[in-house]
Amino acid sequence: MGDVEGTLFGSALLLNIIYWIITVAQYATSGVFMLFLAHKALMIITYPFITRKDPVPGVLPEDRPFVSIQLPCYNEAAVIRRVIDAACSQEWPHDRLEVHVLDDSNDETTSIAQDAAAYWRSVGVECRVIRRPIRTGYKAGALQWDIDHEVHPDSRFFPVFDADFAPAPDWLPTAMPYFFDAAGVDQTNVSMVQGRWMHLNARRNPLTRLQELILNGHFYIEQVFRSRTDRPWNFNGTAGVWRRAVIEAVGGWEHDTIVEDSDLSIKCFDAGYRGVYVRDLGAPSELPVSIGDYRSQQTRWVKGMGQVFAKRWRTVLTSRDTNAKQKIEFLFHKLPSLTYLATVVFQLYFPLAIFVAVPFSYPWLGVNLGALAVFWLFYTLTLYRTLGLLRALAAQWRVLGVMVLSWGMAPLLSAAFLEGLFSHDATFTRTPKRAATVDTESERTWSMSSAGVRPPCAGARTYGPDEAGLAEYVHGGDLDTPGGVPSLGAGGRVLLSPASLAAAAAASTVARPGEVAAGGAHRAARMPRCVTVASGGVGEAAGDVAFAGTPVDGDAFDEDSTSYTVRTDTAETVTSLASGATSSDELGPPTTAATPTTSVAAGSLSSGASAKAAAADGGARARSRARAPIWTTKFSVLPLFEAALAAWSAFAAVAAIFGLASAPILDPVDGAANTDRAWLVAVVIFGVGSAVGLGWNASSSLGRMGWGFLCDAGRGLGRGAAAISGCCCCGRRRRRRSVHPSAASDNGSVPGEEVSWDAARPAADVGAPGPAAVPAAV
Repeated sequence: MGDVEGTLFGSALLLNIIYWIITVAQYATSGVFMLFLAHKALMIITYPFITRKDPVPGVLPEDRPFVSIQLPCYNEAAVIRRVIDAACSQEWPHDRLEVHVLDDSNDETTSIAQDAAAYWRSVGVECRVIRRPIRTGYKAGALQWDIDHEVHPDSRFFPVFDADFAPAPDWLPTAMPYFFDAAGVDQTNVSMVQGRWMHLNARRNPLTRLQELILNGHFYIEQVFRSRTDRPWNFNGTAGVWRRAVIEAVGGWEHDTIVEDSDLSIKCFDAGYRGVYVRDLGAPSELPVSIGDYRSQQTRWVKGMGQVFAKRWRTVLTSRDTNAKQKIEFLFHKLPSLTYLATVVFQLYFPLAIFVAVPFSYPWLGVNLGALAVFWLFYTLTLYRTLGLLRALAAQWRVLGVMVLSWGMAPLLSAAFLEGLFSHDATFTRTPKRAATVDTESERTWSMSSAGVRPPCAGARTYGPDEAGLAEYVHGGDLDTPGGVPSLGAGGRVLLSPASLAAAAAASTVARPGEVAAGGAHRAARMPRCVTVASGGVGEAAGDVAFAGTPVDGDAFDEDSTSYTVRTDTAETVTSLASGATSSDELGPPTTAATPTTSVAAGSLSSGASAKAAAADGGARARSRARAPIWTTKFSVLPLFEAALAAWSAFAAVAAIFGLASAPILDPVDGAANTDRAWLVAVVIFGVGSAVGLGWNASSSLGRMGWGFLCDAGRGLGRGAAAISGCCCCGRRRRRRSVHPSAASDNGSVPGEEVSWDAARPAADVGAPGPAAVPAAV
């Protein structure tokens, strides 16, 4: 092998081992990079020839097909009303349309969705909130349950939208013609029509800009290449329409993987059905705004791809219905995460080059430089396609950012891919939707109106930066009533006065979201920590609504003890701030035991017994919280590995910089260029990029994990202190509850005395106002 020199290692055997590790690893990783980036080079070469071959839409028949829009959701309170409004606003005959909100939520999402569905039913659109008895199979299970039990028998097509999407009203009439030919005849071999994702918050921060570039590369180049060259491609889980007959023909949605969309797409392609990708059919959606949310999303996608490959590779590669080109494309489509594994190996071995004199290989250098060139050209073409030439040149920093982000995500996504290959765990981890739709660059706020959708209950209002704008749905600015515009509390939070609610009650007989029907109790829009203060009698709805802890004048608010005390002349309304408002009979059954009762309107209960039952239920929930485990944060070694790898890359970069300072430019032996300097330059560039990307990811993960442990520790200390305090004060509490026994009313409280609810105390001890406590008139 020749003489191998090194200064940090004293053993010649160890030097030789390191030498061979580097030599083998560099060609193995370079081979993986070259293979997959050669595939991307094929996309770039063929793009000019296929980009203009757009699919041709047919003609819709006069008798429009029946369509069932499916909106699967789980705890999406921030965005659920937006997607329901967008779906119900589609320009499709109402007698041939139904909207199903497939709700598996256990928070206030259910009540928000039910309010919105009730409004749309009142204007003639069939919109229902579907609640399964058992949440099996996550999203795929919800979609299949709806098909099996709920959809209209005449329904033939299923548009699917995730909760963060807001398609324009003409989205559905634009997509449906691709299922028909020019004569209006149904093309039964077309399985689905997929649209392109647009992004409401692409300019929110640098991370969303990088995500936009990555997804645009997928939708503008990869999907176009695969769909127009008869290669297997993927339904993207949302912003598409499925044919019911095809889903049933291939056996329906399956939930043994966490990317049910990809699994169904492969099944349909192998069965001979073909989808249509329409690049110009866009639907606005939301991008994750934090690195933690993005890591969660990418982990699910990459793990799911590994699961689909492990499940389907034998079927696809041995199928007689697919040719060699399609089989090869299946491998490229499902195995790109091998590049992440190669990147991790590269990050581990490459810094060793500064310690061991490995012979410089020009073929190796050519392969790596060629791979980088293809990577750069692919995303530069994407920028050119979306921004134009000049803006694409000015946005080249995004390509570098995508490269650094990819290097930083490599350990996480490698682990996710390996877990998908060898694990049958199909636990679905949802990506948090924060309704972050502000374009910070131009200070322009996206709204449904700007996407072509006018919220029926919010006038021309737009969504705020942290989507406190959802509170605007509580009381629409388009009400033709006195005091129709809500007043604003601290921080711009909405406060509804009794006068405005009474005016709305007198003016309306339809219970819109956030409005009051005459003779009915106020139905507050279900917001996180939404408080309804009721002070009216039977048949007269009146109250104040405060958001996010905004106190109402004259009332006591204690955020630490999660108690809210309202003092009235004859009765007290006790309100929990844990979640949204109460689930009433007209809204359907309560979601789960985890959804607490938030508001009890005075006089709305038929008897004190009902109130005590509700209070007992609250006490049971409080005791359940007391028994909940303290340590809920999971320890993970992966962030520590990422941090160590970042430190290793940074150390190598610094060492290479010092090496460059002492290494001669020319080789002292033959006078040629000193190849050691080329090695050192490469180590500096790659080391700095890896250190930045890995540090970015590791700091986020370690920060979240550390904060979780701190919260767990604080919870444990708080619970211990509460237990000690309860033992010492139980006698005093018992004496306090027994005061003025002769003056107690039917609800067990004394008129004019303040009554509060404490989460640490069983709510069964607190009475609720009964009919005798309600005045005859206000």
